Amino acid sequence: MRVPCRSLSLRHAGDYDAHMSRPDPVTFDTHRFVKRLTEAGMPACQAEVLADEQVTLLDTHLATRQDIVPLKQDVAVLKQDVAVLKQDVTVLKQDVTVLKQDVAVLKQDVTVLKQDVTILKQDVTVLKRDMVAVKQDVAVLKAELIMVKWLVSGVGFGMIALLLKTFWVA
Repeated sequence: MRVPCRSLSLRHAGDYDAHMSRPDPVTFDTHRFVKRLTEAGMPACQAEVLADEQVTLLDTHLATRQDIVPLKQDVAVLKQDVAVLKQDVTVLKQDVTVLKQDVAVLKQDVTVLKQDVTILKQDVTVLKRDMVAVKQDVAVLKAELIMVKWLVSGVGFGMIALLLKTFWVA
């Protein structure tokens, strides 16, 4: 069963139709393509449809040099960006190394501070014991002072009484 061919305009190399997606189509000789297919035994209608689809495919999916130039420029810019990023990564790695060294020093400092705090705690404990002993010594001294006052006041009264007896003639 043969399907009637619809009328297709065959494009020759260099033709440009308004429906094409870009002004720089790939050169494709549709007339030659259809002629070769029909000579090989394909019906002309099928050969024309195949040629039209081939042109559409080439127009929409095949990159030209003009398509590739901006891509090459983009790739060059990306390569520069990657080079800058590599430099940044190198700097960051150096910064991380310095930070690791700083952290190691800080850890040592913290260890020393912990030791100092331990020593200070021991000193505070000793000072608390010494303060208790000093308070006890002060309490003993106060008691002795009170006794001395009593003795002095007792001796003082005795001396006053003796003086009164001696100098007081009644």
